[in-house]
Amino acid sequence: MIFWKDIMFPIILALLALFLILFVINLVLRFFGLDIPILRFILLLAIWYYVGPEIYNWLSYAIITTQHEGIRILYMPIQSIIEAFESLV
Repeated sequence: MIFWKDIMFPIILALLALFLILFVINLVLRFFGLDIPILRFILLLAIWYYVGPEIYNWLSYAIITTQHEGIRILYMPIQSIIEAFESLV
């Protein structure tokens, strides 16, 4: 049960959230006639930078009992990369 609650549910929720964000981005970009893949990727990273930690904090508070580094990196990839570079300095 812990495997599903602590690992699988956060992964499924992240995939669902990314799919929803990508759907909205595609909808908006097609409305304006801008179908540029690199712009889509940049917007996805920019939105996930703000949305991912909020979802992770909610999961940490309400559902997850054991924190796993892999799940944290899934929700906060940019913040994890920045922390890794800060530890090198």
